[in-house]
This record gives sequence, C-alpha cells and structure tokens, in this order.
Amino acid sequence: GGYAVVLSATVSMLLSDMENNWDVEAIFRLASWFAYHLSNVGFVWDWPVDQSMFVGRKSLFLQAVISGCLRLSFEERLKAVIPVELHTFIPRDRELDTNLSESMSSAEREVARNLVSRVLDKISVSELEHYISQSFGMTRVERRLDILMDVLLLLGSETLSHQMVLWERYGSLIKSFVERDAGNVDSERLRILNIVGDFWKNSEQHLSVLPEQLCLYGIVDDISYARWLFSEPRMTSCTQSWIWEVSLRLLDRLTAQIGR
Repeated sequence: GGYAVVLSATVSMLLSDMENNWDVEAIFRLASWFAYHLSNVGFVWDWPVDQSMFVGRKSLFLQAVISGCLRLSFEERLKAVIPVELHTFIPRDRELDTNLSESMSSAEREVARNLVSRVLDKISVSELEHYISQSFGMTRVERRLDILMDVLLLLGSETLSHQMVLWERYGSLIKSFVERDAGNVDSERLRILNIVGDFWKNSEQHLSVLPEQLCLYGIVDDISYARWLFSEPRMTSCTQSWIWEVSLRLLDRLTAQIGR
C-alpha cells in the first residue's frame, strides 16, 4: 500500500546522492534489502532508465538490485516487470547443453554420457569409483576429476537442491580424488572451485551458494575458498554484490575459527 510507495520513493531519492557519497558496501547492503522489499510488492517500482543509471555507483546499485530479485523470483517474471532497457543487467543464460563437448575427446564424451546415466540411476560411490577407474584407465586423476565435476554440475543444474543432493551422495568420491596426492591437495581444491566458477560464471546466485556447499560437505576448506575468492580471476567480479556477500560470510567463519 502507501508504505511500499513511500519506501520506493525514498530509495529513488537516495539514488540522487549515491554517486558522490556512498561506498560500495553501503550500496550493496541497500540493494540487498531493496530487492527483498521489491519481492514482497510484486517488483513494482518506478524503475529508472535514464543514462546515469548505466554508469558508476548507480549502475552497481541497479545491477545488485536485479541480481537480488533474480534470487527471489524467476527470470521470466522479472523481465515482464522491469523495463526492457534494464534487461542488460540480467546475466546471459549458460548454454548447458554444450558442456560435455567442451575440451573432451570423443572417448571422454562417451564416458561422460555413461557417467550421466549411472549418476541418474543413483549407483553407490564404490560402484561409480569402480566404473571411473575401469573406463579412464591410465587417464590422469585430475582429468577424471574434471569430467566427474562436469557431470555432477550438469545434472545438478536444475535447482540448488538437486546440486546439494549430488554433493551429499558423491562428495566423498570427489574428496578422495582431491586428497589422493597429499602434495597437491591445495591445488586440487582450487581446481574444484575453478570448475564450479567457470561453469556458473553467468549466475551470481550459484557463485554465492555452490562454493559454500563444497565447504559444508568438506570437499574444500575455508582457506582454499578464501584463496579462490581473492584470486585474480575472481577480482574481476569485485563490482558484483555476490563476492562481497560471500567474503563477509567467509571472514565471519574464519574469525570464529581463530577465536576457538
């Protein structure tokens, strides 16, 4: 009702002051709250489309608001509500159907397809490990890990819940590949995180959730996660709200660990 209208109008007023007097964290905090507010009022707002909204801090704010709205709704619904000029802030969908063909030989693609069938059949960890060992023969362990991760990410791409189920079911197998060579555990954990980051590079929602799921299931640790977050490829995303959100959560966890 009137309360929602006043709140939206207040945010519009704040935008006029944002370019010169707001730091990035304040922008992302406001954007996070405002996206939640909009999700409760049908995303109704006098969405600004003037050119000033496409540069500087206002652009960061609008990008963060739309990213937050996408986490709380469906892309099709949001596109139907916001002006077409703002669709540029909606990330391009990932073409998942090409995933199993990228950088794979024909033999690896065949094994990957068979892996898909076996994972869908919910075979046990030991059965899946045996199949991988038999199928890949002398293939390097890290290559087996790459293809297994591709398959699990592809099958888990329907929803975050689907992905969590797969981590829970086959996380111990991923972890065994990672820890097989004690001297390379840290680099293999980074490999896992890079695979996830590359797979979901166009989805802030998945980037903000899946690496933390990997920590939750013990597949990677918080130190590796921190190194990945602050690596050069991720720093190109420092103007996106997700990396600030997860960095704050990670720092809270690390601080708690140090306190213990």
